[in-house]
Amino acid sequence: MKKVMFDSNVFDKLSEFIQVIKESANTKYEYFITNIQVEELAVIPDVKKDTRIRNILMLADLRAKLVPVSVMVLGKARLGYTRLGMGEVYHTILNEKKK
Repeated sequence: MKKVMFDSNVFDKLSEFIQVIKESANTKYEYFITNIQVEELAVIPDVKKDTRIRNILMLADLRAKLVPVSVMVLGKARLGYTRLGMGEVYHTILNEKKK
């Protein structure tokens, strides 16, 4: 099973692809999210409240697993939702351009 980490940029288009993503969950792909994405959804302005609610519901429906971040910025990462280390996971997912 392939593992997929949601990037915050996906939320603008998530509703367009949610059905395909749901159908692949637990068969082909396993989905993950960190507290950073959750917090970014939480601060969507109230003028876009419906978008905020829809995105949170879609993530809940997908059963995306909340995992700790492995690279943290002091003052930004939340205790209990990060792990200290050398950033092994981060360095393995970087591409040649370091993105």
